[in-house]
Amino acid sequence: LIAGGRVYEFSGKRTLVALEAFATGGYKEAEGEVLPKDRLAWDKAARTAYAYLTRYMLQLGVVAFVALVAWICWSADAASEMDMEKRRKFEGKMAEYERRLAEKRKAEVVAQRASGGSGASGGPEEEKKND
Repeated sequence: LIAGGRVYEFSGKRTLVALEAFATGGYKEAEGEVLPKDRLAWDKAARTAYAYLTRYMLQLGVVAFVALVAWICWSADAASEMDMEKRRKFEGKMAEYERRLAEKRKAEVVAQRASGGSGASGGPEEEKKND
């Protein structure tokens, strides 16, 4: 029902008596809305956005989730020059450590053979002492 520049929506039973009562004055108890032609631009935009969101919320959620996963995957691959330099330094330190450890073990084997040992190490306790 349109009255006084406002739109009133009937939400009662669809009977002749109820409709007549609403049309002859019962609408004044209901809360009316501004006519669509008189709405402000932001109100129209908000209603349109709400209509789209309620209709396409699931699809928007899926698209947002896929976009988030793609962003996480692609941003993880982008290593900066500083990260790459840190990685090179770390790999250099590890290579030096492995080289010294190999030399140390080789020296231990040579020392054991020279002292008449069987060439096997003395067990985990002895290795812990040497490291």
